[in-house]
Amino acid sequence: RREAASALEAEAGRCAVEAQRREALEREAAELRALVADDQSLRALDDFSLKFEMQRNEIATLRNCLEVKSQEQAATNKALQQCQQDFLKAKERWSRTSEVLGRERDEARRELRLLRESGAALQHTAEAALATCSALCAEAALRGQGDKQRDQQQAELQAVAEGLLAALVPLGALPPIVAAAAVPPDTAAGCPDLVDEAAAGALWPQPPLPGGPCRGAAGLAATTALAPGEGLVDLPQDAMQRSAAPMSPTFGGFRAACPTAIGAEHFLASPDVHDAPAGGEQLGDTPASPSFGSGGALVRLDEDTPSVG
Repeated sequence: RREAASALEAEAGRCAVEAQRREALEREAAELRALVADDQSLRALDDFSLKFEMQRNEIATLRNCLEVKSQEQAATNKALQQCQQDFLKAKERWSRTSEVLGRERDEARRELRLLRESGAALQHTAEAALATCSALCAEAALRGQGDKQRDQQQAELQAVAEGLLAALVPLGALPPIVAAAAVPPDTAAGCPDLVDEAAAGALWPQPPLPGGPCRGAAGLAATTALAPGEGLVDLPQDAMQRSAAPMSPTFGGFRAACPTAIGAEHFLASPDVHDAPAGGEQLGDTPASPSFGSGGALVRLDEDTPSVG
């Protein structure tokens, strides 16, 4: 029993020592745990410090960027203000230009309207002138046809005059008695002076001419003979000149002795017959006469007067 009690006491002592040891170990473990905990806090603090530093650097960078952006914003605002000023100036210039362009447009429209009116007036004038010219052309064509008819009538009249001259040529060459006997009854009735002079033996004197006797009658009849259907315009130039020349004294003496035979009173009374230019109007040359406008009517017969031709 004593050994068991001593063993028990020893065991209790060992248990007490072991308990103390355990407490010491627990204290050491607690201290170690506290130390470990402090180390993690420091590490966390260091991490936070690094992160804070990085954030501070980022904030500084952002501030720098903000300053740059602020400067850019200021420049942009300044440029915007300049653009606004330029826009206002351009707007004013555009307003003035619009007004000028509007006035020019109105002026151009007025000019265009005036040009259209002038063009319409010119068109009406041109149409009127065209109508007038067309009428004149038609009238000229009709006048040309009338001229051809007048030329034909004049040629016929010239042929009648030449026949009259050819019939009067033998009367100047006959003796007085034969000449008096050769006077036709109608000529004697219309020309008593011719019968008296023939009976008295005093026929018309015939002075010598450079071209021979009776050049005014026979020469004209020989040089101006017209073919059938030939107009006066087809005569030679010398024949036209001879036709326009005054009659010879021989035939003039017959006109003086017998003015009613071939209407010589019109030739004796009017000096315009030989002085009228070709193509102009002569005495009695009216639009109704065959020789109107031709200037070639040299002999005109009276309607109520008989003649040898």
